Amino acid sequence: MGLSFAGGLSLIAASDPRYQAAFAFVVAVGAHDDLGRVLRFFVTDEAQRPDGTMFRVHAHDYGTVVLEYAHVEDFFPAADLPVARDTLRSILHEDFDAAREQAKALSPAAAATMGRILAHDTAALTHELMAEIERLQPSFAAVSPAAHLGHLSVPVFVLHGSSDQLIPPSEAEWLAHDVPRGRLRDVLVSRAIEHVGLGEGATRLSDKLALVHFMGDLLEEAESQRR
Repeated sequence: MGLSFAGGLSLIAASDPRYQAAFAFVVAVGAHDDLGRVLRFFVTDEAQRPDGTMFRVHAHDYGTVVLEYAHVEDFFPAADLPVARDTLRSILHEDFDAAREQAKALSPAAAATMGRILAHDTAALTHELMAEIERLQPSFAAVSPAAHLGHLSVPVFVLHGSSDQLIPPSEAEWLAHDVPRGRLRDVLVSRAIEHVGLGEGATRLSDKLALVHFMGDLLEEAESQRR
């Protein structure tokens, strides 16, 4: 079982001839199919579905901050890198008071950029973020299941929250589209869960029953593998 991006990476591992024998099946919860598509969702708040329609919701700010932290040298001047890195780390830990204090040591230009990040003003950084995604595009195939699923030889279960703001539920639709025929055992996009946990709001009985049915199929598969 893999959660979030680990769900996508689990599918890649299960597709690799070096590791296939270690897998009986894969459960991907809140997983991605294409990293580039998810990164663009973080910036644009929309993601394309396999049928060409668009899923739209405000993406969680965490996604763009991870990108900025991982490639801080592409967003801040060299002299500001140590402080910028520490400030972004505080933001990822949701210690915003500490981040604001740390940001005071940045140069004016770097402080302006960090101010936009602290204000969750992704729109103001759209050009820089999209340019970074384009620059990184050649590396995405290595960590995107979409480029590897043709080699899957085990059953796959896909579970995703219908209002997921980190990895959009359209990625579950892409996985269902890209997993080889006969390997997709069950797929559920559910209101009963959020990203990788149960939803906090009221859940309809039909959603609960669908989740129970999904878990029943999963347990049946697990039991069949033990025989």
